[in-house]
Amino acid sequence: MYFYLINLLFILIKLINSQELFTSSAELQQLVHVEKEIPKIIENYILLENKRLENLKSIANKYLKEESELFELEPKSVLNPLIALRVIKKLTKTWIEISKEIQSDLAENYLKNISNQRETRFPNEADLNGAIQGLLRLQDTYKLKTKDLANGIVEDININKQMDAKDCYEIGLAAYNEEDYYHSILWMEEANERYYLLEKEFREINKSDILNILSVSLYKQGNLKRALIINDKLIELDPLYPNATNNSKLYEQELLANGVIEEDFRSNIPPLNNYRSLNVSYIDSVDHLAYEELCRGENEINITEISQLYCYYKMDLPFLRLAPIKVEIIRFEPLAVIFRNIVYDEEIEIMQNISLPKLNRSLSQDPVTGAPVVTKYRISKNAWINIKTHPIIKQIVKRLSLMTNLNTKWAEPLQVANYGIGGYCGPHFDSFKSNKDSNLTMEIGDRIATVLFYSTTPEKGGYTVFTDIKTIAKPTKNDALFWYNLWRNGDRDLRTRHAACPVLLGDKWVSNCWIREGGQEFVRPCGLDPSIQERYVGDLGGPEPKKYPNISPYCKGVYCE
Repeated sequence: MYFYLINLLFILIKLINSQELFTSSAELQQLVHVEKEIPKIIENYILLENKRLENLKSIANKYLKEESELFELEPKSVLNPLIALRVIKKLTKTWIEISKEIQSDLAENYLKNISNQRETRFPNEADLNGAIQGLLRLQDTYKLKTKDLANGIVEDININKQMDAKDCYEIGLAAYNEEDYYHSILWMEEANERYYLLEKEFREINKSDILNILSVSLYKQGNLKRALIINDKLIELDPLYPNATNNSKLYEQELLANGVIEEDFRSNIPPLNNYRSLNVSYIDSVDHLAYEELCRGENEINITEISQLYCYYKMDLPFLRLAPIKVEIIRFEPLAVIFRNIVYDEEIEIMQNISLPKLNRSLSQDPVTGAPVVTKYRISKNAWINIKTHPIIKQIVKRLSLMTNLNTKWAEPLQVANYGIGGYCGPHFDSFKSNKDSNLTMEIGDRIATVLFYSTTPEKGGYTVFTDIKTIAKPTKNDALFWYNLWRNGDRDLRTRHAACPVLLGDKWVSNCWIREGGQEFVRPCGLDPSIQERYVGDLGGPEPKKYPNISPYCKGVYCE
């Protein structure tokens, strides 16, 4: 009835607005029918509108009553992945519920006006699924227990808000839909345990659905007997549940094929086999578990190597005699350093303000075509800003030359990135491999070095790790990490594979600049022995700053001692 009335309204509006009613007798005849229906249309429309408004009032009252604690949250609260997931989930569900009620033509225009006026859009199902996948990534990387997460605990932080069975079910379902049976088992078991803790009137899910997905997930992981037992419980609860009987037959047939006699189908249950599929094709030969160990800070410390590291003041350029740069060497062979307090709060704020309206999903280079593509191993948003955007950006790029001794004429624009829930970038190289012969690369060269500015200090996680050489850099606001991507002869340094670990708690903003080979012929020349490596930034063969002031032996005049 509702859609019939709406259709009549649309016909009326169309006919009234038409400039050529006379050209169609059929449309003229429709006017007669519509005219008779006008009073009825208006009366029924008012009734429907009143009913719709009452439903909206009910939603608002329910929202105020049940979710009042959300209104008390500070913006920084959502830097906790559990709180962020709750907020995204609630807003997604609420907005869907509201949108279903607001369907009238006037209301549609009202919705458009709201959307145009809002600076931040409401999250959708894709956002919710992304938040769930991010939470699962954090669970794996930092070895977080399912029960702890369901109880609102992230390591030593407790948000004092537990998940119910429906929350756990939705996380398990999202994993199941991605064919991630490892996580679907973990979360469906948790949902099953919590089901009867829900009061009957608040059970928005069926236990049958939990048991079904749990049974299938167990089967997919090779736990035939366990899958059969759970499926028995499903049939006992709901004998007509779709495919339940067929699944029992399937499990029994496979047990028989495996040499299990019928009397032993439901006894002598072996230990649970719930292996985690790593899906590590994107990181080639790198051990993904080793990468996660680095993210947890579990790398083995080589005392001999650590004892050789040191800090120094970089003063090898004239200007730096007046304002030296603090440098901490965190790695030799290959050289990696951190410039301390190298970017200022005001500069960080400007970079973030410029990039915020431009943030888009980060892309990665396709290993075959070299084209930018969306990948599962890079979860962040980024924006590109060049020196013409703001004088501060030009100032920062100019500072790069003082920091690195490299020519920044062909440096790429600054890339500002922000990482969300479980945001990370898997192990990769910054230098190119497949498209070295592209026109751009032939003209300005490969990415000889990377400078990574840290604009925030995450509370937990978010390390930059070099996976092959087992080196960790912990992000600290105002600092910058620097390393060379290439050997002096231009070949890729395979030891520079690195990754951005998932952010567990807090916020992570970074800005990176890739410096190209163009113009580096004299500041980083290739010697007779291309295997010779830098011992400090700008090393041209002078004494190490560990024992001597870092002053260039080639400088002349008042700037030299």
